[in-house]
Amino acid sequence: LPPETAGNGLYTCNAADHTGCGDSFVAAFTHGLLKGWSHEKCADFACATGALNATGLGAHLTIKSEQQVLDFMASTPKTIMGRERQ
Repeated sequence: LPPETAGNGLYTCNAADHTGCGDSFVAAFTHGLLKGWSHEKCADFACATGALNATGLGAHLTIKSEQQVLDFMASTPKTIMGRERQ
């Protein structure tokens, strides 16, 4: 697929444990929907939440707040098809 079809990109992280990343993604997407965010913003927030969850051990001990995820999003590069997003 060409990069322009790959969406908004994925957040890079140093994964320690993948346990709970999918659950965190779904919970974060639902969180965004309940806040009235666009589907694109929900998906971006959910991708960041899944990546951030992978940086810690266990399914639910890493993420403490929405702001923590937003800070991660602001400070973490994204990649599209293996290349850093410009």
